[in-house]
Amino acid sequence: MNVPHYFQDPPSGPIRQGDENDRRLDHIDAVAHLWLEHAQAEADEGRWDAALHGAHMAARTRAMQNRVLAWPALEAFLREAALHLWTRSPEGADALQVNAGINTTSSTCLHVISEALPAGGLTAMATRWMELDTTHATHEVALLDATLGVPRELARVVASRKGQVHCAPPDSGPVERARWLHQLACQRAQHVVLHVDPADVICGVAFGQSGGPPVLLVNHTAHSFWVGVSTSDLILNCRGSALESTWTRDHRGTAHQACVPIPLDETFQKITTQRSRAMTRQRARAGWGLKQDQVVLLTVGSAFKYVPVPQNHHTDFVATFERLLQKVPQAVLLAVGFEADGRWKQAEQATGGRMRALGTLPQSALRQLHAASDVYVEGFPFGTTTALLEACAAGLPVLLPPQMCPPPYATDGIALDGRILRDATWTDYETTCMQLLKSPSVRQARAAALTPSVLQHHTGQGWRDHLQNALHALPTAHRVRQGFLAQPVPASMVSYWEQCKKPWASPASSALEHSLLWALQSPCKLPAWPALQAVCRPRAQEKVDGGLSPRVLWVWRHGLVPVLPRRWAAWVLRAGLWLQSSKRANRPGPTGLLARWRGQKAKPPVGAYEEYRRWGQRTNLKWDAP
Repeated sequence: MNVPHYFQDPPSGPIRQGDENDRRLDHIDAVAHLWLEHAQAEADEGRWDAALHGAHMAARTRAMQNRVLAWPALEAFLREAALHLWTRSPEGADALQVNAGINTTSSTCLHVISEALPAGGLTAMATRWMELDTTHATHEVALLDATLGVPRELARVVASRKGQVHCAPPDSGPVERARWLHQLACQRAQHVVLHVDPADVICGVAFGQSGGPPVLLVNHTAHSFWVGVSTSDLILNCRGSALESTWTRDHRGTAHQACVPIPLDETFQKITTQRSRAMTRQRARAGWGLKQDQVVLLTVGSAFKYVPVPQNHHTDFVATFERLLQKVPQAVLLAVGFEADGRWKQAEQATGGRMRALGTLPQSALRQLHAASDVYVEGFPFGTTTALLEACAAGLPVLLPPQMCPPPYATDGIALDGRILRDATWTDYETTCMQLLKSPSVRQARAAALTPSVLQHHTGQGWRDHLQNALHALPTAHRVRQGFLAQPVPASMVSYWEQCKKPWASPASSALEHSLLWALQSPCKLPAWPALQAVCRPRAQEKVDGGLSPRVLWVWRHGLVPVLPRRWAAWVLRAGLWLQSSKRANRPGPTGLLARWRGQKAKPPVGAYEEYRRWGQRTNLKWDAP
């Protein structure tokens, strides 16, 4: 049986006329369609593992942009894959019989996680959800990729809730993982909650047909493209702001949504009511080498969130606070979540050690910093919502970026909206910061405006009430949606994100080459040359900056890929991209590279959240082998 085609927009073709940003985004769309066509061709031949690898490449490529936040064609392909696999295999048929309706004998919530990193908000969100949720007697975890291991805290909480951590079969293909997840959910779960990667396609196949336990998808990346609109019964907006609801309805095409705020540890409620807070503060400051009369600013996030926007000198977090700290000699800024690069080291030197990046830290150390700090400052141009809410819950006043750094890239939410105003200009922002640095009464008033609201919505019974409302909105059994329409994101919001990620993300104009690099790191088969040529030729004709010429790419595809090991072919392609990018004026020559190696100049971030993964590999603080 051939799988029908579901393309609702042209899969390729000439890049349309428009500004440079539009042409780059058009190139991303063309590459994503290339991979989806490739997946379709593999499915037509019955090679479903290869087809799903191709679908994953399509999703991962589309996730390079946020002009389009949902893709009906890809989701239709995953639903058709589910229908074919479950009706054509004995395992699938058995699973569907088990999956005829909701598992009424179970009070188990199954949390599906793509990869459990020991730092960052996603693993913490799943862990705290299990601690707070009293609706389900048992909580279990399905870990789709356990290569790096299982964080100890996650394993501890699952065991305390009478559950197990189930790891997908190692070295298994996407079809086997989808079957494994499908059967696990049918056999054990009353409800399924997805905390998954935006480009995940395993869940789209595992829950691509109606029946079985209802599926809830956590919208933890409100600003970006993700897969799962049609195969989830309810989208859970974890900020709960009006903007987030609007984006889910208009730009993802679904009204099936509810607010379940990011859960926070209930011990935060005790922190703000302890009379010994002053003593705790003294001990915490002594432990971190801070003076009792210093005003301590705290910020938390991944390195890429602090990279300045090249076209706007105002959105330079390091330069802004280096300047502010020069005006207030008793002020200190501590940054958690990344190692200091050259820019941070220079700022530390310029401020006499009063502006420091502390690296990635465990939650216990972060709690001590909450106790030692006076103000939490959200990073810009891109904020970290979970970290900001934790600081609010710990009783700290927070400083949000000004209106030029808009949500969803900066934090908003049900606990914040209407209770705190964003500054209209950068001058107003710096004035507000100076007031917080100099006035304890201003700090107290701002904390009092937010802390009770954050505790109300993100902890205890208030959070459980949000969850109950969401569960009541679920159908009695899982149902997929056959079609939906999603509007493009406003151009100004797309442009902001493109400018934010330009210094650290893979260039949109070389989306084809980077998708080939990703494919070489997996068992995915590469598309044939005519399909590659159809994508890279319009880019060359329109002179879109970036990427290799069709001639060079042809030599690589025909002359090197067939004879070299995949990792060597990937190395050659990566070297070609580096040589191409080095021709631009803003790329470092040999002297600049030597300076970076010595730590004298700033290095680009290693990638979104990559430092958390590396930290997990280096330390066993919260990390167990699978």
